[in-house]
Amino acid sequence: MNNLVLIEFSALPLLLTLIVSTVSRKLNKGRANILLFWVLVLAFLSSLADTVANFFVPPLNDLQYYIVKWNNYLYFVTRNGLNCVYFFYIIAVTRTWHKIKAWWIRLLLVAPYAGIVIMLILNPTTSIVFSVTRQNGYQRGSMILVVYLLAAYYLVVGIAYLSAYRKLLTFSEWSSLFSLYLLNALGVAIQLIFPFLLVECYFTSITLLFVVLYVQKPEKQIDVNTGLPAFFAFRDAMSKIESNGQKVQVVIACFDNADELINYLGDKTFRAYIHDVERSVTAYTKKERLLAELYFEPPGHFYVILNDTSYNPVQGIQEIRDLVTKRNSAMTDSGLQVNLKIVSVRFPDEIGSCADLIHFAHNFVRFTGDRILYHTEQIVGKREYRIEIRFDEILKRAVIDGKLSVAFRPVWSAVKKGPVFAEAVAKIDDADFGVIDDDTLREVALARGASALFEEFVLEQVFVRLKQERISQAGLSYVVVKLSGALGMQKSFADMVWNFRSRYDVYPGQICFAVKAADTERAGENFLDNIKQLVRLGYRIAIDDYGSGLANTEFLSEYEISSVRLDRSMLTENMTTAGRAVLRGTIAMLRSIPVDVVVRGVDDEETRDMLAGMGCELMQGGLFDKTAGDAMSL
Repeated sequence: MNNLVLIEFSALPLLLTLIVSTVSRKLNKGRANILLFWVLVLAFLSSLADTVANFFVPPLNDLQYYIVKWNNYLYFVTRNGLNCVYFFYIIAVTRTWHKIKAWWIRLLLVAPYAGIVIMLILNPTTSIVFSVTRQNGYQRGSMILVVYLLAAYYLVVGIAYLSAYRKLLTFSEWSSLFSLYLLNALGVAIQLIFPFLLVECYFTSITLLFVVLYVQKPEKQIDVNTGLPAFFAFRDAMSKIESNGQKVQVVIACFDNADELINYLGDKTFRAYIHDVERSVTAYTKKERLLAELYFEPPGHFYVILNDTSYNPVQGIQEIRDLVTKRNSAMTDSGLQVNLKIVSVRFPDEIGSCADLIHFAHNFVRFTGDRILYHTEQIVGKREYRIEIRFDEILKRAVIDGKLSVAFRPVWSAVKKGPVFAEAVAKIDDADFGVIDDDTLREVALARGASALFEEFVLEQVFVRLKQERISQAGLSYVVVKLSGALGMQKSFADMVWNFRSRYDVYPGQICFAVKAADTERAGENFLDNIKQLVRLGYRIAIDDYGSGLANTEFLSEYEISSVRLDRSMLTENMTTAGRAVLRGTIAMLRSIPVDVVVRGVDDEETRDMLAGMGCELMQGGLFDKTAGDAMSL
């Protein structure tokens, strides 16, 4: 054996491992992953063929002659096919397929490989590529340099393409993709000078390992819980689409009650349901011949990227739901209602950036109604959504122009016929959107991740007003300030409150921090430590939105609660006989602790009288806002 085939043989176990890993981890979905899978297969076959062909040394017997001859054919077909498929893989990774739509461009890309195949078809009668004899073994043909030049075409075009679209790739991605061309050129040069050093296929296997690790990124491509294409891969794909200017349609499907479904069905059953949804969508897109890429984000978001921007997804919803029902009866048998919302987005025509698209995907459900399918314009055209998107600009403008103000909304006593304490509420008088109320501001701030900053501003404004005005003159005992988990969990929160107290010299008993009932249930250590510190400093504590979910009764008994405000739904959704009994019982239970009970949403005298008859003295709502306005003006 004159050739060092062991070098080439060492590439085989590495490539086989990469192939098995790709299949076992289901990394053969999506155009880029499929192309890389075939690159690995072609690399393995070419390495195997070259290893076998070089294993035998002349003179050859009849069996060895045919083995060497046909393995050389297999090598030339698969090795040059690898170069062609690898270039298309680069196009897939950079997501620039739309750049090669023209038929003549695609013809130019496959023509060199087609030329090599034609030469191989003619080779048995002409020996223009190679020949194999029993006496001398493998010999290069008269036109072998033409094959090398045609193969070099992919090297030159590949390097040029990587250079042109360098900005679409990270450095690790770009260098890994480029390394195949660099090391292959080096391997060919070494083998031309030292034919016995078979390093080309070994170099290829090493570079493909880099490609798998740093370009495909298996740990980020697949969601570890479901095994489906992951949200990271979707975000990466959309970033590249945004950078290269491609136009696509993104269909976003959200199971809004996914957490409830998981709690009821269990993780295993819900995952099976999610897989059946994925299989049904894939089956439908194949039937319709739609070029689609599907991704999943826990607990319940699906993203489908469609190259066809004109396709209307409404035509496929019912068929896909029927397919899911046939595949999985567990959801139907359970009697659970799946709260599914779907929206289609033409990107970048309707939403222009990846960041805005992700924000839209995570929040669009809040702006939907009873229907399943929506189009982007039906969401982004809403006033609340436009405020949310431009919130940073609105807030900055309001602070500079002095249009962000804090008022004291009264909490009315049915017994005293007047306000007894007040709630601090913010509003912005914006030039474009008019008056933006406190509920909208807080919801938008939460969605934009700015709750802590917004609430800190409101809190300081409360200190400023309490320093300037005496609330006792308006008959108020204290002012309630909402405290979210975002601000309350910050380690520096208690220190911030202390600094405000020192700066404005406001008595702690005049301020009551209202904590949402849901936050008391999932409160972390920092949050509870800050609550305890506030109590030690003399501040009051209240519970807000009681009845909206699980109630932490331990929190009620551990702290001296000044008041509990019932969630609005306790009033609006309990107008039946049974519902009123629940409301009456809740009020009686809380008053027996004892703690003041506040009900909001009181917009008429009939509701006021009903609540008074249940023993509820403290109320908020349109009925009192009309007559009171800012409590400090009374």
